[in-house]
Amino acid sequence: MNISACLTTLESSSGEDSDHDQEQIAMCDDEYKPVASSSTDPADCITKPVPKKAKTDVLTTGLMAALDRTQTSSRNAVYVLCETASSPGHNVDSLNISRNSIHRARCKARTIAASHLKSEFLSVNHLTVHWDGKLLEDLTTREHVDRLPILISGVGCEQLLAVPKLSSGTGESQATAVVNEIKQWGIEKQSELKGIIAVAAFGVLIYLRVWITAPLAINAPLNDFLLMRQLLEYPDVNISSVTSKKLGLHLWYISEELVALALFDSRVPAETKKLMLAAMENAAPEHPPKRPRVETSAFTNSKGLEQFCTANSMTMFRLLQLQTSFISKDPSEWDEDETYQCALRTVKGLAVVNDRAERGVALIQDYNKKLTKDEEQLQFMLHVVSEHRRLFPDCSKSGLMMAMSSTPTTP
Repeated sequence: MNISACLTTLESSSGEDSDHDQEQIAMCDDEYKPVASSSTDPADCITKPVPKKAKTDVLTTGLMAALDRTQTSSRNAVYVLCETASSPGHNVDSLNISRNSIHRARCKARTIAASHLKSEFLSVNHLTVHWDGKLLEDLTTREHVDRLPILISGVGCEQLLAVPKLSSGTGESQATAVVNEIKQWGIEKQSELKGIIAVAAFGVLIYLRVWITAPLAINAPLNDFLLMRQLLEYPDVNISSVTSKKLGLHLWYISEELVALALFDSRVPAETKKLMLAAMENAAPEHPPKRPRVETSAFTNSKGLEQFCTANSMTMFRLLQLQTSFISKDPSEWDEDETYQCALRTVKGLAVVNDRAERGVALIQDYNKKLTKDEEQLQFMLHVVSEHRRLFPDCSKSGLMMAMSSTPTTP
């Protein structure tokens, strides 16, 4: 950088002195320190610039990776690195430690590392592709965008391919993104691509709708019934065979006891509910199997959920202590019946997915061997943390104030 460049930098600086501007000014100051001359020759009295002394590069690729892993900002890294270097007596001024230097080094290190991973990746046979969408806040705005982590795994192999931002969260967008990343990593084969597209199409056409409604207990019997029918009729024979066989092992919700949940499903026609109630008068074994063995013909004939009902279907009402006076009325009139509404509120409150248990597992993983080694204190702490999370679900100021105003003070 020459003197005119330094002057240009100084003149163009606005009142908002950024860190970058300050670094440029410092560079000018460091590069051009006048040296007094003892000569009497006027030509020798012109000040001469002292070349800037090269600084020691300490910003290694490994260090940049460590900063990224620990989520240390470039600004905070300056504090840490300066103190670390000065502790054993190094001259910090001789090291290339500044916010902008660290930022540039991180960008360069990331680019090189990502390129190296992709170029050195060795594909293995029988890879499995994993992807899952997540709605996250955009990098530069407060708007939320769809992110799609895409990974592959195999024997002795697991690699993150990318987490692209999608224009939409549709299954088509996800399938396109997955195929594009596989091509970019050079691991595609035509047969593999066809398989990926087939699985993506299955997810869009069949699986997503069922997965979204899975937490609703009253929808489970009809969902399972319709899903099995769709699987048996799915045009891809291989997917149809594998998925229908797997679902056949998990048809609990069309068992004799649980199929009665469908009486509270608004999607089930009134006529079908009448047939279900009539079938509940049929004799049944005293101890029915918990996992029903259902022939595939039950899903392809003209009958509906009524074919799974027996006298045992009334067991659910007894176990949940639900009043049954409303079943004597026509199903089309149930919505106006208070007894039915009370029973509906109860069955809607049933949690039939394992999310809560998974959160419990995450809780003990977070706090195991943390803060205490006493078993009793650990259990107490888990209760305290769980309750605190319930009372304060987020850390926004408005949310905290509202929660604190409604939370009783404890001694």
